[in-house]
Amino acid sequence: MTPAGAAGFDLHAPAALRTVNKCFPGAMRAKEVARRSKRFLARRYGFSRENTMYGESTCPDEINHMDCSLGAYMQQDWGECFQMGGIGGCPYVGQEGYEALMSHIPDEGNVVIMFGPHVGISPDGEVGKFSRVGQKKLSTACGALIASFNAGSAGDFSDQGDQDIQQSMLKQKLGKQAADIAKAEVPMAELAMRAYALVEEMITEVATHSASCKHLVLIGGIQINMPEPFAEYFLPLKFTISSKVGEAAPTWTDLLPKDRKSVV
Repeated sequence: MTPAGAAGFDLHAPAALRTVNKCFPGAMRAKEVARRSKRFLARRYGFSRENTMYGESTCPDEINHMDCSLGAYMQQDWGECFQMGGIGGCPYVGQEGYEALMSHIPDEGNVVIMFGPHVGISPDGEVGKFSRVGQKKLSTACGALIASFNAGSAGDFSDQGDQDIQQSMLKQKLGKQAADIAKAEVPMAELAMRAYALVEEMITEVATHSASCKHLVLIGGIQINMPEPFAEYFLPLKFTISSKVGEAAPTWTDLLPKDRKSVV
């Protein structure tokens, strides 16, 4: 998924794009991430819609599931989606849910899992804010992550009870990092990066190779919700594959180039 035709920092570009360039260098249009990953997996490893199961661990916020989202393009490429994520994009289905996903794949088939948190960009380029249809005021995105940051900043790490298990976890995992996050040049961008690290840690804990799986692919990053007229961007941070070869234990191969540059 190496970016092509990367552009430099354009002072005349719209504010939202300048923010993406500054805060999330290497981000690509979601449609392009889907196109390049599909082409690579099809040509190199024989992935097809017929032999592949698609799983997704992203936040349920509706702005992550519009027609221009990476998940929508992935479903067009690989078929119906097994939903793994809760607020913040964390894979709350756990080991049991992951094993259910693996039990649904075609015989000797493949699995593609896309995961990560999301972050909004306002028309004026403010990170953590999003202009939703029908609302005059900007709202937060990701609201759950920002709520955990605000709670941590106020010293609130309390358990919110059984009705808010997911938010309680975010407060414990991210709220306690609030002081360090606040020191960043753009705290909401730093929050998104730390949330990604949390989601990746949780995914890699459960994503083990099944005996019935030929190839297992993890595509991780940050969904960047853009204001109109821009479609979604995605910052690729992980693109790895685990392949079953004979009796040998599957090993992970890193497919993401290290020389990514801004493509905004």
